[in-house]
Amino acid sequence: PETSLNSSSQSNGSPQVISKRVHVLSEIPSTSAEIPSPPPGFLSHTIALQQTLTEVALTTKCPLPSGQYHHCAFQDHTINLLNLGRSACLISRSIEKMSTNLKALKSEITSLYELQNQLSANKTQTVDREDNELDDDTNNEAILQYFPIQTMADLNVFEEKLPSDHVFCNAVITALETQLEKSSENKTARSFVRLTMAPALLQKFSWKGQKRKDRLEKKAFVELKLYQLMLRVFKKIWKISNVQRVEASVSNYIAHIRSLVPPTEESNFEKEDPMENV
Repeated sequence: PETSLNSSSQSNGSPQVISKRVHVLSEIPSTSAEIPSPPPGFLSHTIALQQTLTEVALTTKCPLPSGQYHHCAFQDHTINLLNLGRSACLISRSIEKMSTNLKALKSEITSLYELQNQLSANKTQTVDREDNELDDDTNNEAILQYFPIQTMADLNVFEEKLPSDHVFCNAVITALETQLEKSSENKTARSFVRLTMAPALLQKFSWKGQKRKDRLEKKAFVELKLYQLMLRVFKKIWKISNVQRVEASVSNYIAHIRSLVPPTEESNFEKEDPMENV
C-alpha cells in the first residue's frame, strides 16, 4: 500500500500533469478587465481639437439677433458634447411646448369656426323669420282687400270659397284677428261684422231672417258661413266666452244698423260702431 500511494503521488506531480494544469489556467479569462491604453498621441490630438473648437467659438457670433431671447450655445464660448446635449434638450422642450400651444390654438380655431357657423345659422333663421313676417303682412293686406264685402254677388263668391279652400279660410281668420277690437267680447263681435260687411249689404240681413209682405225680405245672418267664420275668429281671441251673449250683441247691432244710418249717408258710411254707446 505504501508503494502504491507513493507511486500515485509521484505520478500526479509529474512534469506533464503540471504543464497541463498551467495551460488550462491560462485559458480562464481574467475577472478584472484591463483598460486599454490610448494610442500614442491621442491625448495631445484631443487637447488640440478642443482648443480649435474654443477658438472657433470665440470668433463665431450667434446667427440670431441679440435682442431675441433664446438658449445660445455660444454664450460660454465653449463647444463640447455637454453643451450640444444641453442645447438638444432645450430644443426638444421648446418643440414640445410649441406642439402643446398649436393643439390649443387648433382647438380655439375649431371653437371659433363652430361659433361662426352657429351665428350664420341664427342669422339665416332671423332673415327667414323676417321674410315670413313680411309674407304674413303681405298676405294679410291681400286678404283684407276683400273687406268690407259690398254686394250680394261678392258675398256669394266669398261664401263659396270658404269651405272649398282651407288655406284661404285660415288666412282670412289670421288677417281678421289682427284687425278686430279686443277690449271686450261684444266689441270684438261687432267689429267683426263692421269690418267684413258694408252697411248697405248688412241692411239686407237680420239675425234669423224675415219674410213679410209689407217689408223687404231679410236674409238670415246666422245661416251665413261668414257667421261660422266669426265664431272661429272669436274663439281664437277669447278662449272662454258666452256665445249667447255675443250672438245677442251681433243681433242687436244688425237690427240698429238701418235706423242709425240715414239713407243719404248709406253710401258714405264710415267705419264706426253704431252700438258704441248702446
